[in-house]
Amino acid sequence: MALSTIEEIQKEPTKLYLDRINELNEIIGQLNKENETLKMNLNIERQNIKFYKKFCICKYTPYMVSDFINDNFFIKISGRTIIKEATKNNIIYDELKAIRIPRKKYSNEKYSFTVLFSMIGIAELLYLISKKFSINFKIPKDYFEKSINQYKVGKVKEYKAKK
Repeated sequence: MALSTIEEIQKEPTKLYLDRINELNEIIGQLNKENETLKMNLNIERQNIKFYKKFCICKYTPYMVSDFINDNFFIKISGRTIIKEATKNNIIYDELKAIRIPRKKYSNEKYSFTVLFSMIGIAELLYLISKKFSINFKIPKDYFEKSINQYKVGKVKEYKAKK
C-alpha cells in the first residue's frame, strides 16, 4: 500500500503539470493566430504606405508642372507663376506638397531656392490656379486612377519635359 500512495502522490503533480502545459499550448496557439492576423494587417498597411508614398514624393520641378498643365489642360503658365502661387498659398512650406532646396548662386549672395512638387502639391496648385483664373477644370473622376494604373503596369516610368 505504501507504493500505491507514493505513486498517487507522484501522479498528481504530473497531472497538474500536464494540465498547465495544455493550457499554455492553447495560449500559444491563440497568440500565433493573433500574430498571423497582425502580420497580414501590417502587410496591408505597408502596401497602402507604398501607394500613398508615390503621391507624396516631391520630384516635379515648376517647369514640369507647367508642362503638365499645358499638355493636359492647354493652359500656358510659367514656372515663375507656379512658384509665386505656391509661395503665396504656403504650399512650399508643407513637405508633403513641396520642398524647397536652397541653392547658392554666388558666394556673397543670399540663398535662392528651387522647388520640387509632389502630386498632392500639383493637385492643390491646379485647384488654386483654376480659382484664380476662373477656369473650370473638368477632370474625370478616374483620371488619376488611370495614371496610377499606367504607372503600375509600367507604361509610365518617368516624366520627361518636351524639348
